[in-house]
Amino acid sequence: MVSEMTPIQILSNFRFPVFVVAILKPLILSTRWSWRIAALLGFGITAASADQFGDFTYTDNGTSITITGYSTSATGAVTVPDTIVSKPVTLIGPNAFQYCNLLTSVTFPVGVISIGDLALGNCTGLTSVSLPSSITSMGTYVFFGCSSLTSVTLPAGLSSVSAGTFQSCTALTSVTLPSSPTSIGGEAFKFCPKLTSLTLPTSVTSIGSGAFYGCGGLTSFVIPPNIMTISPGLFTSCVGLTSLIIPPAVTTIGGFAFQSCRGLTSIQIPAGVISIGSKAFDSCSSLTAIAVDADNTNYNSVAGFLTNYGQTTLLVCPPGKSGEITIPSGITSIGPSAFLNCTKVIGVTFPVTFTMSIGDSAFKSCTALTRANFMGKAPTMGSTVFFATANGFTIYYLSTAIGFTSPTWFGYPSVSMEDNTGPLASWLTSKGLPTFADLQSDTNGDGVNLLMAYALNLEPAQNLSNAIPHATVNAGQMSLSFYAGAVGVTYAVQCSSDIVHWSTAGVSYSNVGEVRTATATPSGSSCFMRLAVSY
Repeated sequence: MVSEMTPIQILSNFRFPVFVVAILKPLILSTRWSWRIAALLGFGITAASADQFGDFTYTDNGTSITITGYSTSATGAVTVPDTIVSKPVTLIGPNAFQYCNLLTSVTFPVGVISIGDLALGNCTGLTSVSLPSSITSMGTYVFFGCSSLTSVTLPAGLSSVSAGTFQSCTALTSVTLPSSPTSIGGEAFKFCPKLTSLTLPTSVTSIGSGAFYGCGGLTSFVIPPNIMTISPGLFTSCVGLTSLIIPPAVTTIGGFAFQSCRGLTSIQIPAGVISIGSKAFDSCSSLTAIAVDADNTNYNSVAGFLTNYGQTTLLVCPPGKSGEITIPSGITSIGPSAFLNCTKVIGVTFPVTFTMSIGDSAFKSCTALTRANFMGKAPTMGSTVFFATANGFTIYYLSTAIGFTSPTWFGYPSVSMEDNTGPLASWLTSKGLPTFADLQSDTNGDGVNLLMAYALNLEPAQNLSNAIPHATVNAGQMSLSFYAGAVGVTYAVQCSSDIVHWSTAGVSYSNVGEVRTATATPSGSSCFMRLAVSY
């Protein structure tokens, strides 16, 4: 029977925890103080520190060893021992090598099965690492900030690539993945700008948010066939990405998924997609068209715009569209942020059929947008619809239209179209065009802009590539005949021997009605002639 000594007395008689543990069981069985003594002794055991083996610190788990730290002053290459105190090294603890900036390579032994969070984080001098096939799990951000690491081969038995594994590995050019992972964690390759290609195995069924954020070196990417969700921000700022196919299994495209993919020129929305997040294609400045699979019953497209299935709501204007934009007939509403950051659009015309609403920030930051032409009645307006457009941005409307006010409408300068009069304005109106249309625009891509079509009395809606006048040569003279009856237009024919320097010298004119013929005698072996018009 143990006497009823106080806990303090017992602790003072046993200085070392190893001896105290030996009497713990009889104390618990034989005295009313036992629960208090056990609590005190447990605290004493927890306070024991890790052991040291060379530059390593470690803990002994009884049957195996966990590496918990390494000297941050150590330099060069390091090989982790396979055993310490005759026990196998099986675990690399969290932060074990973090901030070991002078290490150049690390080799882990066969037998290690797991590497903890940030184990090699911020090892800025690390250029190579050897990972045995025995490793089946790796924690988060294991190689975070390893800015000299160029290539890694991940072990064959790895079941997943954890969040942030290679984040900010700014020199990383290649990663070899095994065929086993089923998931890629969020931000796994974030800010790896030199990563030019990466092949994901078909076993991958999920990829976390922002996994490839800022991987500007990627030019193409194959999304595994069983992926159902393009997670938010997955390819944000992949500025070099030019080619990407979304697999048929995808049902959801998250917000900002392709934001600032400036090299992406086209994209196809699969049939099964039922949700596209906000700003998914924001600032994709080369994207000129968004196509939708014909079997999709949630989304559609018209003239390259992404719309709802019924083609009544314009949801996204591809940011690569430029010049004068005419909203397709049938569209009755513009979704929030639909034209956000469409910095190449200089004018937008709403047809007579457009009678409903324009969502919040619909044309926000369209920095080249100078005008919006409304051919019908005033729509319902959200907030900041035309915020941060070009200096001098103006609303133009028909004087007979209901709902507009002047000199401002919703805080934007506004002018009745009829206030802009003259022969050119009348011609534009007769062609169904707004009187403030951009005269340099070539809406059908035939090489003839609106001003030239007006000057030559041509129909701008037709293909005019074969209708413009051509120079002819006869009896040693060059001549060019053209319509010259447009009011307010100045016509000038110029000649050149090198297509660089042009002059009107030596050009003479004759008129028959509204047709003018310019004639010139070539001064050398080569002569070129062109027509210039101004209004």
